[in-house]
Amino acid sequence: MRPLKRLFLVGVLVITMLNSHVFVGEVEYGVRPARAEESCIYFPETRHYLCHGFLSYWRAFGGLPIFGYPLTDEFVDPATGRVTQWFERARFEWHPGTWPERYDVLLGLLGSELSRGRETEEPFLPAQPVSGCAYFSETGHNLCGRFRFYWERFGGLPIFGYPISEEFVEINPDTRQPVLVQYFERQRFEYHPGSWPERLDILLGRLGAQVLEEPRPRQPAPSPAPPPPTPTPSPQPPPTLTPGPTPTPVPSPTPPPFMGRGWQVQFVLPGGWRALEGYARYGQVDVVVAVGRDGVAVADIQVLFQVSSGPNQTPSWVGRDRTRWGTGYAYWTYSGTRAGRDIVEACADVNRNGNCDAGEARASRSVWVGVELTVTFSTGSATQVRTEPLDVLARLTLGGQPWANRRVVFHPLRGSPWVRMTDAAGQASVTVTQENGDFLTVCLDENQNGQCDGDDVFRQGWYISWTEPRSYSFGVYPLRAALPLGGNTTITAWLRQGTTGAAGVPVLWRVFSGPGAFAGWQPAGTTNGPGQVNWTFRAHASESGIARLEACADLNRSEGCDAAEPQATTDIWVGYEDALESSTEAQVFGESVQVRYRATLGGRAVPDLPVLFEVRPPQGISVNPVSATDETDSDGVAEISLTAQNTMTDPSYRWVEVVACADLNRSGRCDGGIEVPAEPQRSLFIGWGFSSEVRLSPWPGPAFAYLRAGQDERQFTVTVELVDPRNNVWGGVAGQQVVAAATGANAWSGVSVSTQDGTATFSYRGSEAGEDRLVICLDSNENGMCEATEQTIAYWRTVWVSSVTVSYEGAAVDEVSDPNWTAGDTAVDLQLVLQVSPHGISAPLIVELTPAADNGATVGFDPTGAVRSTREWTSSSGVSLSVYVVTGAPGRRFIVKVWLDRFEDGLATGDPLVSEVEITLTE
Repeated sequence: MRPLKRLFLVGVLVITMLNSHVFVGEVEYGVRPARAEESCIYFPETRHYLCHGFLSYWRAFGGLPIFGYPLTDEFVDPATGRVTQWFERARFEWHPGTWPERYDVLLGLLGSELSRGRETEEPFLPAQPVSGCAYFSETGHNLCGRFRFYWERFGGLPIFGYPISEEFVEINPDTRQPVLVQYFERQRFEYHPGSWPERLDILLGRLGAQVLEEPRPRQPAPSPAPPPPTPTPSPQPPPTLTPGPTPTPVPSPTPPPFMGRGWQVQFVLPGGWRALEGYARYGQVDVVVAVGRDGVAVADIQVLFQVSSGPNQTPSWVGRDRTRWGTGYAYWTYSGTRAGRDIVEACADVNRNGNCDAGEARASRSVWVGVELTVTFSTGSATQVRTEPLDVLARLTLGGQPWANRRVVFHPLRGSPWVRMTDAAGQASVTVTQENGDFLTVCLDENQNGQCDGDDVFRQGWYISWTEPRSYSFGVYPLRAALPLGGNTTITAWLRQGTTGAAGVPVLWRVFSGPGAFAGWQPAGTTNGPGQVNWTFRAHASESGIARLEACADLNRSEGCDAAEPQATTDIWVGYEDALESSTEAQVFGESVQVRYRATLGGRAVPDLPVLFEVRPPQGISVNPVSATDETDSDGVAEISLTAQNTMTDPSYRWVEVVACADLNRSGRCDGGIEVPAEPQRSLFIGWGFSSEVRLSPWPGPAFAYLRAGQDERQFTVTVELVDPRNNVWGGVAGQQVVAAATGANAWSGVSVSTQDGTATFSYRGSEAGEDRLVICLDSNENGMCEATEQTIAYWRTVWVSSVTVSYEGAAVDEVSDPNWTAGDTAVDLQLVLQVSPHGISAPLIVELTPAADNGATVGFDPTGAVRSTREWTSSSGVSLSVYVVTGAPGRRFIVKVWLDRFEDGLATGDPLVSEVEITLTE
């Protein structure tokens, strides 16, 4: 690159960093005043914030070990136009809509950017697939051994990307020491033996810091479409992980140290190069060896493999591979489908004759296949109160059977490791306390060094959450409940330790007195995350009374309730019935209404029961009282008297809701459960209005209709109004009975009750053609008939039409001596005749003449003759329409459509089409 161009690009990068408050070198990073945002956290180590979606991504997909500390705040990168934030080991980029499951965050391709220009170096050249390794055809590289294990366990494709190199040794930019590395699209893996056994002794390269500390022209590589959301499992960050400095790598040669002179073969995996034995699960068993000569790893040496004995024995020297540059590693995978001890052998085929000769170096390792190591905790999870010990149990199996007399190491964060031998059940256990720290590693001691390190493949790490001591609180909802005979309700028990729910605790219950009492305890279930458990209680089907229900939290899991365990009780009133009624459904403002609540238990009145009344008026209505309490008398009745006033000028009825609740537990309030009220509640509505008259008036709209008999339906609405004679204002009145009856061609009657807006709706269908007259009345005495003294509307009318026919006379011929018609003259060319059935009915018809397309030509009409949408009244003899042809030729067609104008509005919209005739022009 030319110096001037390089200087220009570096200048652009520096300006970009300045605009984004990012400073490098000796200038501090951009620091902002502390801001109190719940969606942000502040890192004093680098003096930067991490907020919103980037914070959610950082927490969910790796946290500090994977991404490191933030090196900038969020900013819009001028080079990409995207919201970006830099971290020690990554660059976050926000791509809206790209990947909602991962907060639309993609990671920058820092590995690809830093290795740009190295494509011709040997480790970056495409490689051939290696046995026992994962091969990625997308980039032509292998992923083997511990690097593969780390890639699959801690993020996979979305976090690290595809491998873009093989394993090789290079100088670490932080330590200036040689280290085994492998480059990926988004990261660089580094192997530092002994630095971090819980993470396979692998540290991630500080690529973000490397870019910011060593500015270089950067042209962002295009971000590929995201892979499927879960190509590999991603561990959740530990809940108690406190950011701390990244472990300092311990420099050491990466390949196994070869001792002595001459050729040597050493097993690396499974079990590490120091392991005495190897251990593998069922399936594909990965074997890795290193070949060296005179203490130096040697590349391009053919290595032969075989399982010489054991349940998975293979043919002689069936496996082959060549050692890698820089490490001397060779790989082989064989199928371990049977449990037991295999003897695996490897030989350096120096002369490349395909055989393991007597003078060629070889090594063997016993590998136990079918091994599983599981770890459980006495509390059900790695959580315990600080003042209490936590029991940890490890179980080792071989082929699904307990494996005894094997070394298991429990390696705490603080204190010496415990070495335990598994018993006859394959189990080993220890007890840890807070003094041992908040991290515990459990491993099968493969190299028998009494600790868990990077050479132990069967290893599990656990973050232990030590919580503050908290006392338990336990309760049952509902506090009291009332049920009819045989009824049921949901009972909810909750258990809290301090202010948070206690999960995973069994809850027991029983009815120890009253209807349905039983001895012993029944399981209700186990508390969920919020500390709750629900079960169904069914009341006795025939016995009334108060059933006392008791529940307890079985903390010690003894399947019984001990005196020290928290307990709670509730009473269920079995056979309870209630009712709420008022002295009237509607009342005039200023006058009182009595509301009564009645309670019975087993058919007998319940006296001295507090009943809470709450009145809920609509806006503009004042009610007295708004709330009240009364106790039931010897008849089980509690009562209040209400009055209401209207502050509005609108005289329409207003509906006031009255709610009554039986205060079973005398708490002074209406108690409820988690989802539904537990203490019985009833409500009703009372209508309040002015002292005015009630009248019947038609709903605005036509009082007549013309319909097809037997097909159409007559629908009409009237309104019951409350009228104030003083100012003639009105409003709808509900609950009034209205009767409608039809006489004439069809005999029909119907009853409707007005709704809250005062409307009463009717509909009927006439089966006979002819005319109906309708009478609608306000049925004051509610006898289902219209009487002379009741308000009546009598001008409703319906005409039922059976059919409409269309015929035509003439043959589109001019009424002159010339037999040929002439388009555009004044002579009538065609006479249409429309007839309504039955005879004697006059109905409004809408007639429309429409040209029909015929080979691209149409028929035109004289606008002064037959006009479209012409409204004509028919009589018993029908009606005639004259058609004048303006343009056209013999054989041309037009269509006559006729609609029944049901509401006499002159519009065909929504009206029934009763006839459609096609006519062809002739000479």
